[in-house]
Amino acid sequence: MGGHRGQPFGVFESHLISDPITKDCYEIAKSGATLGFTSDFLGLDISATVYKGEVLADKLSEAGYGWARDPDPNPDPTDDVDSYVFNVSLAPIEGLNFSTYFDSEPGQGNRNETAGGTIGYQIGIFTFDAEYIAALKREKNATANKEYKESAWFGAIACQVIDPLEIAVRYEAFDDDINGDQDGHLENRYSIGANYTLFEKDDFTTTLMLEYRRSSYEKAAGSTAQDEVDEVFARLALEF
Repeated sequence: MGGHRGQPFGVFESHLISDPITKDCYEIAKSGATLGFTSDFLGLDISATVYKGEVLADKLSEAGYGWARDPDPNPDPTDDVDSYVFNVSLAPIEGLNFSTYFDSEPGQGNRNETAGGTIGYQIGIFTFDAEYIAALKREKNATANKEYKESAWFGAIACQVIDPLEIAVRYEAFDDDINGDQDGHLENRYSIGANYTLFEKDDFTTTLMLEYRRSSYEKAAGSTAQDEVDEVFARLALEF
């Protein structure tokens, strides 16, 4: 497989309007090529992907949660196919899925290496999802001369209360691996939402979605910066 597509790093499952923190930080949407193998045994899916660039590191820095790249003294992007992803997924029983994945990209000096895992389980009216992604190796911050090995994770539960109504809650957190508190660095976030199917016929579905989200941020001593943000989202989703 090839093309401009979401590469097989991360699952980012969500029953809410907003994306989980793992997708904000680590999604790799980039032209690349994937070679894989699948088997009916335990629902095994193994793949290896190659692509160009420093996509994950840039995405993580642009997310604005507390990990940022230094200005690159050599800003010209590499033309080498020097970034890669390995992914293994299992579905051993109905409703249960596991995935683990590893990404490596060239960085400013050191390579940036990242790994993660996901578990998803559906039983009856309940769906459980959890994902954890963390840095294994990072380019050094020039000012501190240190690798900041950040991590992010979330856990979520969704319940199909009645046929048209689903309720979902999610808790997520970010660790910037930097000592002390810095203004604007995300600590944790929780969300609660409801999805109500207004109309469904054949392959066409209309859903009204609502979500409330509260985010907590680090606050340096003596700072007057805002350390909590409350947000409300609404969406009318059409699927066909």
